[in-house]
Amino acid sequence: LHLSEALDLECPHYERGRLNLIVAQTGQGKTTAAINTIPKQLGVAPQRCLILIDTTMGEEEKIALEECQMWGEKLDKPYILNYQKFGAMVKRGELVAEMFDYICCDEIHNLIKYVRIDEANIWKRNPESSREVICLILSQESFSYIAIDTLLHWAELKGVWWFGLTATADNLEKWTRLKSYINEIQIQEQLIAYEVFQKYEYSNVHVLLRANPEVKRLIFVPKIEQGEQFAREIQENTGRKVVCLWSKHALKPMTNNQLDIVNHLQQSHKYPDDIDDIILTEAYATGWNLMDDNVQIVIVHSGNKDIQIQFPGRKRGDWQIQYNYNSKLAENKKRLERKQSMRANIAN
Repeated sequence: LHLSEALDLECPHYERGRLNLIVAQTGQGKTTAAINTIPKQLGVAPQRCLILIDTTMGEEEKIALEECQMWGEKLDKPYILNYQKFGAMVKRGELVAEMFDYICCDEIHNLIKYVRIDEANIWKRNPESSREVICLILSQESFSYIAIDTLLHWAELKGVWWFGLTATADNLEKWTRLKSYINEIQIQEQLIAYEVFQKYEYSNVHVLLRANPEVKRLIFVPKIEQGEQFAREIQENTGRKVVCLWSKHALKPMTNNQLDIVNHLQQSHKYPDDIDDIILTEAYATGWNLMDDNVQIVIVHSGNKDIQIQFPGRKRGDWQIQYNYNSKLAENKKRLERKQSMRANIAN
């Protein structure tokens, strides 16, 4: 079953003042349940619902599909904002709890990840400061912290229904302040799951980039510069048509052609016919769907286990092969090569 069907069958017990957490794999229907099923079960009108999401790509896709509406519109649909936008609007006093009966955080693990990153950066700048001072700085500088702090207060003090969705819940456990708020919703029914038929680890990405399979490929990279380098290597060695895409809000702007491809992905959920490979940064790791049977290889150039689950999950449907980067394997290989080089130099 999809998650919505399971929730309708089981009618689980939700709690006010807590984070009603639903953990389900990618492609099992978490976002559909958040937008449609759960508000209906709670008896909440769509205009009183707010969906929070981690990426601009996911936010724009839900609006383009007419599943949600932008803030300021007056349609019979839930509102949707990304976490950064929500935090900024709260800080400016544009949003208050009384506007909403129900708030759902899609990919909530990333909100906690962003908070922990901001927290670590502020600790580095202020190593002698107390925990109270760090939180005070966070409440002024970090939109992610403002977002989660606001949600905790709204749920506990204002009675707003609060839900969280994720396929990778480990980050939530790493932020101890959230633990006491979690009410994990247990799903008894077996949910639909997509499969990858073969999964491999690699240390040398260049072997993969210079291959020329008959199918199309989806590729993850952590940084824009690395993605552009991969694209050049693919083009020079294979002649495949490849494009690298990154956040619209990055300091480096994308071209009109790149923006057109982003819009094509949002609207059709397929590659343009003339594209063989698409390379994406973390801005596209969650929150959108790819329904293209021609894409059968996924390469994840990251050792992050969450990314290795979340990014391939953009592909709805089974796929043939997934390659995951193994940084330890790569480092061991480099260490061995250095030793062999030293021995050769000594021998000479």
